[in-house]
Amino acid sequence: MKNVMVTGGNTIIPYFNDLVLDSIQNFAKEQEMRMDVITSSPEVAAQTTWIGGSILGSLIEFESFYITLGQIQEQGLGVFDRNCP
Repeated sequence: MKNVMVTGGNTIIPYFNDLVLDSIQNFAKEQEMRMDVITSSPEVAAQTTWIGGSILGSLIEFESFYITLGQIQEQGLGVFDRNCP
């Protein structure tokens, strides 16, 4: 195990990073592995999912996944199954 990145809303739960750090360090000890573990959270951890979604949504390659209100009204909720593999 070389790199572990924990992201998303759970990272803002108090002591979550400490719990992950302890779990990884205990695993490493059990496996007799030497591992340097560092945890950190961005100051905007609560917004990182939205920031990532915004970046993804702005990519031209992502346009094929767009679903409009009109498509939902015409095709129903099954449009999600057809357009999002």
